[in-house]
Parts: sequence; structure tokens; C-alpha cells
Amino acid sequence: MTTQILLPRNFTSQCSHNFVGNIVLADQTPVDDHINFNFANLGFIDGVGLTILCNTIEWLFKRQVKCTFSDFREGSDPISYLDDCGFFANYLGAPLRATSHVRQTTVPLTKIRYVESHGWLDLRATPWLSNALIVQDRALGTIRACIKEVFNNVADHSTENIACVHMQHYPNKNQIQITISDFGLGIPANISRSYEVENDGLAISLATNEGVTSKSHPNNRGAGLKTLVDCVTMNGGHVNICSMRGRVTCYRNAAGQVLKVPEVYPGIYPGTLVNIILKTDLFVGDDDEEVNFEW
Repeated sequence: MTTQILLPRNFTSQCSHNFVGNIVLADQTPVDDHINFNFANLGFIDGVGLTILCNTIEWLFKRQVKCTFSDFREGSDPISYLDDCGFFANYLGAPLRATSHVRQTTVPLTKIRYVESHGWLDLRATPWLSNALIVQDRALGTIRACIKEVFNNVADHSTENIACVHMQHYPNKNQIQITISDFGLGIPANISRSYEVENDGLAISLATNEGVTSKSHPNNRGAGLKTLVDCVTMNGGHVNICSMRGRVTCYRNAAGQVLKVPEVYPGIYPGTLVNIILKTDLFVGDDDEEVNFEW
């Protein structure tokens, strides 16, 4: 038996729980042992949608689920984008087009183990971000430290110690998206060890407060997500966090207040997805050569 999963028409972060909810059951087991991903309806996919798709496929692979792919229209914009990001080379063994290539606006999705994360950040992510934001490396000190902490959380909470990472520049929108997703227990499960929360959305929101920590590591002071939200929103950006049945969107209003909007969904997103949205026309950054936190 094979379960057919039709990809959303517009595959963005808004599709996370509905898409995964058709694949992951309430007991966090796969809906079937063979899943076919059908691309016939796909009209647009961004870097977040790509990360959600790949994170889900990797989650299924870990559970010995067979994944197949059908009805992808070669030459269409979303399929060409996936091809240039290496999706088909990774999952079908070869790109669809002989002209497939990594775009200058993309750091294509990569599976990164924790032990490789700092090297990737130094050698790949930082130079690309510096160029896209038109700032010196030293202006990225806080952002770098925050991304490191996201990887630290992967090491703390994921049995795989691995994350899917994708970076995309949208020049027409003056926007950069940095998306990191892991296969761990998820923020709500970790937070509930130390705090009582009503739902997963509120658990994620609580995790972004100063001093709130799951205490999974003796040096974890609960500063990582708080600093990430403060830094990104101070520079005019947004942070979206999806985990289990919850989602939180963090942004700064016209009065300078950081707002956190929690939502709850029936579907489960296994692990945690953090999407950092930076505005290239508003980003200032900091003057420190490097920011280090002692977690």
C-alpha cells in the first residue's frame, strides 16, 4: 500500500503543520511504510517549504519508510528551483537538468552534524551573509552566536545530532531567510519538563523568554532564543518557530515592542523548525568581532 501526499500549491512556512500532519500520526509514527510525494499541484516553494519537505523525508527515512516522487514538471519554476538546490540530485541520484546549478542567492539545503556546524558557519554561512547583507563579518557577531545556539539546541535535544539548514536571499523583497530544522523531541516536550504550559504554542513562546530553559545542560541559562529574537527583531526582521503542535511568530511593532504570536495546530511537526527572516534594507548588526555566550 502507498499513501499519496500532494504537495501544497504554495509551499511556505504556513503549510508546515497541515503538510506534516498528513504524514505523522498523533502517536508520532508514519502514516504508511511507503509514501509517494506528488508534485503535480506545486506552484511555488520557498526555502522554508524545501526545508520542511526535506526534514520530513529524512524523518521518514529514519523510520525505514520508502519515499518516492512523482508528477514533477521539468522546467516549471518551483521544480527548477528544487533542482538548483540539489533536491533531485540528493533524492533521485541526479539533477533533472544538465544546466542545474547553485544560484548565487542560495546556500542550498545541507544536512549538518553538530560537530560540523561551526565550520559551516565560519566558512560558508558567514561570507555569504556578509555579501548578501553588504556588511562586514564583525557586524554578524550576535547573529552568528545565535545560530550557534540553535545548533547547540540540536545537540542537546536531537538523537541524531543533525539539522537541515537552508539559506535564501530574495533581493526583490529585501529579505534573507535562514531556516534550521531538526528531528529532536521538540521545544514543548523539553519545556514541559520544567514548566507547566497549556499548549505547545505557549510553550514555544515561553522558551523565548530570558532565563527560561529546559535545563538539559548544566550551563544552559536560557538566553539563546531570547537573544535571537531580540537581535533579529531589533534589525527589523522576524523569527518563526514551529515545534510539535505549536508555532510562534516574533516581531517588533511600530512602538518597538517585541510581540510573540502563539498558534496551535492539530498536526504535529516533529522536532523544531526555526526560520530567521532578516531585512537587508534594515539590517545594521553589531560592531563586535565575535560574540561568545557561555552556555
